[in-house]
Amino acid sequence: MIRYKIRPYFLPLIRSGKKKHEYRLANRNVAVGDRLLLVSNSDESDCVTVRVVGIEHYGNWREALADRWEGEFQGLYDTFDVLIEECEGYYSEEDVERYGINAFEIVAVE
Repeated sequence: MIRYKIRPYFLPLIRSGKKKHEYRLANRNVAVGDRLLLVSNSDESDCVTVRVVGIEHYGNWREALADRWEGEFQGLYDTFDVLIEECEGYYSEEDVERYGINAFEIVAVE
């Protein structure tokens, strides 16, 4: 199982099935069928296990989020640009340019 830290406000969206993708720098080997343990970066007891059911690769955050941001992040961000600004703070511009962003299609598992 691969462990990732995540912002706590994303966990309810994942559990409810509204957030169907997890977006990460494409510098790790993750395959369809892998399980990810997504752990709150503020409370390690708050976590969810998901299974990767699909993977799409994008060159940058804008490409990865353009078609999904409203549905998956509903109520969290006022505009697409606000979401992009936050995401661009996760990884260096050089790393995103080098590796790109993977969008893991996920489903919560028990």
